[in-house]
Amino acid sequence: MRLHDHADRYLFSWSANIGHLLFYLRRPALDDLPGLAVSAKETFASASDNPCGEITIRLHDVREAAELAAWLFTKLRQD
Repeated sequence: MRLHDHADRYLFSWSANIGHLLFYLRRPALDDLPGLAVSAKETFASASDNPCGEITIRLHDVREAAELAAWLFTKLRQD
């Protein structure tokens, strides 16, 4: 699943895997929101850099997904 903004930039995505959901913070989101990558790594133990310079966050259950959504919506409102 890909999420694009009004300018059709590819900001976020996720992929379903066996046992977890992998959420991606894509480059346009990281470029637009300074500190987003650092905050993700400080907030989520599973956050890591991928070879494309994006942040991935591995989610294992509904609680983790809800925490990610709450965190991300807070960050988006700060902009």
